[in-house]
Amino acid sequence: MLYKFIQKLNKEEVRHYKLWSSRSHAKGERKDLVLFERIRKGENEDEVENHLSKIWYEGKKNALYRLKNRVQQDINQSLWHLEQTQDPELQIWQWVGVARHWSQNREYSLAAKSLQKAKLLAEKHELLDSLQLVYDELIKTSHHVMDIDVEEIVRERRESAKKLRLLREMDDLLALVSQRLKTAQSFSTDSKDLYDQLDELVQKYQGIPDLENSRSFRTRMFKAVSRSLLQQHAYDELYTFTESFLKEFKSKDWFKEGRHQETQMQMLTFLANSAFRLKRYEKSLQWADQLKKVFEKSPEQQREYKFYYYNIRVINLSVKDKEKALAELEIAEKDPVVQQVNHLAVFIYLNRFQLLFQLDEFKPALKAMQQLVLNDSYPQLPSSYRLRIALGEIIARIELEEWETIEYRLPQIERDFEESLKSKEFLRERKALNLFKAIAKKGSFHPQLSENAKGLESMIQDEKAEDIDVIFLNPWLRSKFELRTED
Repeated sequence: MLYKFIQKLNKEEVRHYKLWSSRSHAKGERKDLVLFERIRKGENEDEVENHLSKIWYEGKKNALYRLKNRVQQDINQSLWHLEQTQDPELQIWQWVGVARHWSQNREYSLAAKSLQKAKLLAEKHELLDSLQLVYDELIKTSHHVMDIDVEEIVRERRESAKKLRLLREMDDLLALVSQRLKTAQSFSTDSKDLYDQLDELVQKYQGIPDLENSRSFRTRMFKAVSRSLLQQHAYDELYTFTESFLKEFKSKDWFKEGRHQETQMQMLTFLANSAFRLKRYEKSLQWADQLKKVFEKSPEQQREYKFYYYNIRVINLSVKDKEKALAELEIAEKDPVVQQVNHLAVFIYLNRFQLLFQLDEFKPALKAMQQLVLNDSYPQLPSSYRLRIALGEIIARIELEEWETIEYRLPQIERDFEESLKSKEFLRERKALNLFKAIAKKGSFHPQLSENAKGLESMIQDEKAEDIDVIFLNPWLRSKFELRTED
């Protein structure tokens, strides 16, 4: 764990650690800093330990372990201290810790004053979990301090607990919805039940004055409704809804604090993506520019939202100018901030494959596809996504008339995705593979296969197919078999 911790520290965190660890021993060669720097340079565990053993710890394994533990503790304390200056929740916990110290020393009036500081912070930032902790401590302290209004504290705690119960209920459902969105291979009955519960919850609590003026509640309301609209592909409604919430939050100055800027960036991302879906490409790019202005002021969030920024630009440019979209991918690939994103390779290679395919550059497209499949991120993708990537590969090989390779690859794909292909959810993919077999066998788009192609093309509407296909299958089939679209 120590090695991963050190390698993930940013410049500010490294600087703060060095200042923190030097507070009590700044002279002479520092064993802890030697260990720290060698790990930062990327040396593996054996190399680091061999070096330190030769200099200081030969035959002293326990002493080396103690050094590593001390460095780990110093990093933890340094990060905690650094975050305390930026995170109001950590400041609350600090005041609670101070209060407990004074209580243990029987200085109960000082404990009560510390808890009042924590209470004011928790109320100001609507940190209801922490506020419950403060109420618990105040009630304990009230046994020793006469000027604490216990009745008022108990009443406030009960009211806060009701609001917290609602927020937790929404958080639970949002977490389940988010997980389902990440892992579900298609929209299922279970997913619908979750969205129904979410809609029911929103309707139940909408319009309650105390909640309507609560930033925490309105933030969760935005997340709940926006995800529901996204699931329904109701992009027009999603755009209008998100824009109204953005205006509301700005008018109430709710984006002022850094910790709430993520909500602003989520809204701007939704607006940019909704505008793209509505074919308002210039507007989408304008929202992306606004997103950039916000994340540039928020370094801790920059990595994730800079990635979204590039994604928005690429999808819009891919409609207007595919060459420019490819150039944008090159910029994103070289950006040191975005390079830290785990799924960057998937984004780069998959978009490059799609763009090159659309430019009829099939060999370079396949090269991008092969780079994607060989990347460490590829096995972590859902099997449904990998199956559709494999179908995209076959379509590119059909364009190149690589019939022998296709006949070799198709059984491989069927073996690799055997379980998925048994499911009714993947009937379309199974039929696509069968059609590809027939095309490869004949070595052409034979008219005899037109009925099969038409049946496959009519299985789902273009809008849904475009959402899930790596290579948009329906128009490809129409172009190859000269199929007519239904009026």
